[in-house]
Amino acid sequence: MSNKTVLGVVFGGAVVYWAYQKYIFSNAVSFNIGKVSLDGSFFNPTINLDLIITNPTNITTTISNIVATAYSNNTLKISDVFYNQQTEIKANSQVTVPLVLFPSVTGVINTIKELVATKKGSFQLKGSASIDKINFPFNLNYSL
Repeated sequence: MSNKTVLGVVFGGAVVYWAYQKYIFSNAVSFNIGKVSLDGSFFNPTINLDLIITNPTNITTTISNIVATAYSNNTLKISDVFYNQQTEIKANSQVTVPLVLFPSVTGVINTIKELVATKKGSFQLKGSASIDKINFPFNLNYSL
């Protein structure tokens, strides 16, 4: 075998291995909501939310952005969420991505009305994360 053939086989094997690991990652990546806290004032509220992303594979991946919308009781829009920062997720680990929501006063008032009326609260975060230029959708629930 010539050196070019061996080099081609090694390079081809590396590409197949990389593609296989991306496939494994796409089937095993998980998104969870961590800590949620309120901040700001009544007229300028903020919600701090930790999004935990787990990488169960043995290769490092990179998040480039997250776009999502937060809802109260699955119907009342609270806020849009944007995260545009390169964040590395090392192999077989997880990363906590801090998200800050800036809800409108109307969104806060409607959410409070809903919480008082139903005496329970649930929140949803629906969106997608761009990881290694592949969009991964998520739909997460959080109950009070």
